[in-house]
Amino acid sequence: LIGMPLTRRNVSPVALNRECLPPQVQRDELECVANRTITNLIRQLASLSKHAEHIFGEMYHDAMRLEHKTNQLKGRVDKLTLRLTTMDNANDEGALDELEMRKAFKSSSLIDQRTLDRETLPSALVEQYERCDPPPNLDLLNPYRESRENALTLYTNPLFFFDLWRSEMLKECTEDETNRKRRSPRKQKQRRDENEHRLVSSLATRGGALSFPDEYQAPSALGIQRREWKEREQRMEGGTLGQSLPPLNVPHGMSRPLII
Repeated sequence: LIGMPLTRRNVSPVALNRECLPPQVQRDELECVANRTITNLIRQLASLSKHAEHIFGEMYHDAMRLEHKTNQLKGRVDKLTLRLTTMDNANDEGALDELEMRKAFKSSSLIDQRTLDRETLPSALVEQYERCDPPPNLDLLNPYRESRENALTLYTNPLFFFDLWRSEMLKECTEDETNRKRRSPRKQKQRRDENEHRLVSSLATRGGALSFPDEYQAPSALGIQRREWKEREQRMEGGTLGQSLPPLNVPHGMSRPLII
């Protein structure tokens, strides 16, 4: 695909000596043409130096922004290196209560947004934009329109793509919420029980994570264990005398529930 070329900077004047001589010049036409050519050359050099100043200024700001991001990244890498070197390898599992009390991760890094906004235009493009003809004054037709939409947006609308993206994001959020509400309660309970059973199994195989007294255990873990014991008791009461029951696996350090 061949894109339309966009001129960012124009060196003016373009034509050095295409204008006609004024009528008051009656003699020394060649000298007048030479003087005009030299004058236009000086104007071109001034315009070129102005564009060079803008280019080097933009390069300076980009370099400063890159240096700032590099320094931030270096500081984060240094903190991570220090944390890895001072980490206690013996206590790799960590305490259960410490994991539950830990706050969720929240990134503090700023992300550049709306990079194609009007405020981020280079100075050269701003000058080109200001030289263009303004849009027609279609706002005068708003009182005669049936809809509340601005008449100028039918002619030009810079926020069209942003509004389209926003509507798509809101539509996806609404669909996800609707699908979440349509889920069966039985499937949700089954999925929750599977997650709890997986959590208990992982805790039981982590080298005696539940081997300390009940008053020091996590309330969520105790609730899960008691719920499993209650379900096993109900299955035992509903079974026949000759039916064999599966063995009850109790983590190391916990007492087996008493069944009467």
